[in-house]
Amino acid sequence: MLSGYHHVEMHPSYWKYLGFQFEGAYYSFRSLPFGFPMAPFVFTQLIKQLAKRWRASGLRVVPYVDDLLFLCNSQTHARSACAVVTQDLKAAGFVINRKKIASPPHSPI
Repeated sequence: MLSGYHHVEMHPSYWKYLGFQFEGAYYSFRSLPFGFPMAPFVFTQLIKQLAKRWRASGLRVVPYVDDLLFLCNSQTHARSACAVVTQDLKAAGFVINRKKIASPPHSPI
């Protein structure tokens, strides 16, 4: 994912708590800011919901912050998993960072 935290929109009532002042002007985040202490927890909870869905469909996934590792038994299975995950992430509003996708799948672990 590309800047995963910034895809999590915050409720407008929280914007005033997620701001900062710079050169006399006040700026406020409308999405989950990267430096917010609870950001990793909030983001992880959201990704866990997607991971549950993937696991229920038979995919073995290891989420780590805004990265995902899928364990597949063949390149065909890996390509299929990648397509499903990419589609689900896009549907959830995330932007995919193509540079982070190992394609074709790399050697076995």
